[in-house]
Amino acid sequence: MSVDSALPKLSVPAIASLIVLMAEAREVTNTELAQISGFTLTGPARRTLNDLKYVESRKAGNVYVHQLTEKGWGACRELLRAERPARAGSAGGALFALLAGMDRALFRRRLSLADFFAPPETGIDASDTDSAPATATGADPASAAALDSAVRAAYRKLAKEPAGWVGLAALRGELAQFDRAETDEALRRIALTPGAHLIPVANLKSLTQADRDAALSLGGEDNHALSIEGM
Repeated sequence: MSVDSALPKLSVPAIASLIVLMAEAREVTNTELAQISGFTLTGPARRTLNDLKYVESRKAGNVYVHQLTEKGWGACRELLRAERPARAGSAGGALFALLAGMDRALFRRRLSLADFFAPPETGIDASDTDSAPATATGADPASAAALDSAVRAAYRKLAKEPAGWVGLAALRGELAQFDRAETDEALRRIALTPGAHLIPVANLKSLTQADRDAALSLGGEDNHALSIEGM
């Protein structure tokens, strides 16, 4: 079976491995893969996904450990939009129907794959939204918290309604005094907090060059707008 989409032709084991790694959203050993799904990522499938830069694999003792790359998350997003292969069979057909349903649900809820499949340990307690995200990337807690506050203040200034969508181009304009990489990290931290959402714009033709330049890559997608509830 192969996927008829913008993706390269992928084998059944390669597609299955991408889906499991997407669902787990973390490093997974071959031992865990076998326990979770009944198969391991080895041989041609592993080499293909490594060569395409979709999956990073490393040896931990005698066992391979695998994790999706940013490019791999993008490939998974394409899988959600892929047409059902002609010879998918009943199980394959059901899987692609499920993936298509996920694609529609993510769009309606303005969620990225990273939002949806975030592992439990990355969840942020609503009572600790200031300290936990700030230290997650190893940044200095005080400076990270100050930058996060600046991002939220800029959002409040630009949002036209509660939880309204603010384009990242406009938001970055209010934060021009900060380093781009540090602002990116702040946006990623904020995106992990309850009520915050980063989304891509569905109609890519509507994007200006400024919108494209301001996009933030997260979960394999370029995101263009931010919403924060309760502000």
